[in-house]
Amino acid sequence: MFNKYPWPVNSGDAVRNAAIVSYLQRNGVETHVAALPQGTGAPAPAPAGVTATTVGRPVGDYLGATTSRARTVVAGRPYQLAVGGQPEVRRALAELWGAHDFDAVLVASTYSFGAVPEAALPRTVLDTHNVEHLRLGHVFEQGGRAMRLVGPRVIERARRYEAECVERAGVSIACSEVDGRALRELAPGADVRVVPNGVWIDAPLDDVEAAADAPLLFLASLDYSANIDALQFFLEEIVPALPADLPVAVAGSNARPQALELLEAAGSRVTFLGEVDDPAVTRRSALALVVPLRQGSGTRLKIIEAWAEGVPVISTAKGSEGLAGTHGQHLLEAETPADFAAAATRLREEPGLRRSLVRAGRALAEEQYSWQSLGAELRRAVDDVAGRGPGR
Repeated sequence: MFNKYPWPVNSGDAVRNAAIVSYLQRNGVETHVAALPQGTGAPAPAPAGVTATTVGRPVGDYLGATTSRARTVVAGRPYQLAVGGQPEVRRALAELWGAHDFDAVLVASTYSFGAVPEAALPRTVLDTHNVEHLRLGHVFEQGGRAMRLVGPRVIERARRYEAECVERAGVSIACSEVDGRALRELAPGADVRVVPNGVWIDAPLDDVEAAADAPLLFLASLDYSANIDALQFFLEEIVPALPADLPVAVAGSNARPQALELLEAAGSRVTFLGEVDDPAVTRRSALALVVPLRQGSGTRLKIIEAWAEGVPVISTAKGSEGLAGTHGQHLLEAETPADFAAAATRLREEPGLRRSLVRAGRALAEEQYSWQSLGAELRRAVDDVAGRGPGR
């Protein structure tokens, strides 16, 4: 069960969810995907051999609606139940469970967990994606006075609910050791395992040199609060500090009005590409991928994808949190606008540095972040919960 139908693959959560389905299919696991739709139109076809069902409405209809959020807060319910607590979503999952009696259930994030039928919980693998109460904490810290006033109550309810989800799932999965430790502290005794974000690496790396006019690229889903905050930091503080002749490009899907306003204010200094057909092509044409995140949890798939594709990365420590990369070897870390400007300048003027980062990043992706090696732990988790409990 996914918060969003993963095809076409146009966001970090979709990359992970589609990769998981692909791994299970490649290894002989018959898979039925249930997911909230991406939009109001007909869903894209699922890959051959995968049965897919859309349920409910797009996640933004639940989380993006002020009335839905307010009703959840006023009722004293965890924020996540604005999705998994919806009767229409719960009914759909109950009907699927009753019709199929699945051997195992994999549910992506605590937002969908509330829709899992009670009888299915022992057979459930909860793929957390983030430590959600910590992510919400960063969001409320960055908000205005009203958000800071209600934040502690919302975060505490989210924390308690997240602990309950991890305790009740057969197995819970974290995306990094950092998140894994946080979840074990949250729910002592729960079965928490780590399956990092990863990529499929099926082709050798081309030796790609940056073109003279290669832009510094910001690429992200522009409907996610942490990415919008990063976009604001990038456009309002980092871009003015960059060399005036360095091209700057932003690409991203599902841009919220706030993101569009920031881009409009940036003017002609920044090229907005919108949602690109092939993010890999866009990344490979860049001088570097910039990841100026200041909040969030989990690990950034975009960095792993860049490493696999031979694209240098300039990131804050928060952006690369939970990943094995080392500053100066696999990526360049930057915290201030001046840091980002200096890193971009080095990549333009030192081709040897760029080549070194590309080679080391690719080697790290192959060794630690390819689904060819990561998938075994995921399969063990699914096998371990299969058939537990009374069934339907």
